[in-house]
Amino acid sequence: MLYNYEKEYKEAYKKNICLAEQHLEAGKLDDKINKFCAFHGFNKDLVISEIKRSDIVKAKFAIDPKKQNFYEKKASEWIQSIKKIGDFENLPNRALWVINGGVMTKREKEKFGSVAQAKTIDFKWRYAGKIFYASHKYTKVSGGTQGSQYKDLRSFIVEANKSVQRDTFFIAIADGEFYQQTDKEAGVKRIQRLKNEANRKTVFSCAINELEQLLQDI
Repeated sequence: MLYNYEKEYKEAYKKNICLAEQHLEAGKLDDKINKFCAFHGFNKDLVISEIKRSDIVKAKFAIDPKKQNFYEKKASEWIQSIKKIGDFENLPNRALWVINGGVMTKREKEKFGSVAQAKTIDFKWRYAGKIFYASHKYTKVSGGTQGSQYKDLRSFIVEANKSVQRDTFFIAIADGEFYQQTDKEAGVKRIQRLKNEANRKTVFSCAINELEQLLQDI
């Protein structure tokens, strides 16, 4: 069974609605309120008073958990809950890249030169003495960015497949209903195409709920 990110997402949104006044006092909603007032011509003080008064208005202005890297954080929590996972890192954006099978820092990548195929790494950990690097995507059926996210995971696999490092493994983690649908070009589900394109020696693909078993198999 797929991990239910959306249930967790709704709960996180409810918490942010409850915290709306606290976020308001801390100035975390200022940008959203200012843009709303500029577009609609409302008085800012009036909008602030309505946020404090109405739960419905709170819901409108509450921080969207997506703006807090919600899906990445949930994937991070899942990975860290797996027994024998050690030295886990949820890497800063664009901190590490996989290029031609090698892992490079941003500075090393810039020295290497512009590489269009380079793909960022989201997570790093150790398991049973081996190093793992992972790229993670959560992709809904709707939203408009599905194609680019799918392409990014496929490119991550292409670059990782070139690795000749021993005891170093790469995993493309594909979550969301989008990957359970059929890739018409390949004639299989998108998640299966990702698994097929990985070399399945040092590079693999899976959904987050399959990760623990995959690590045991490796």
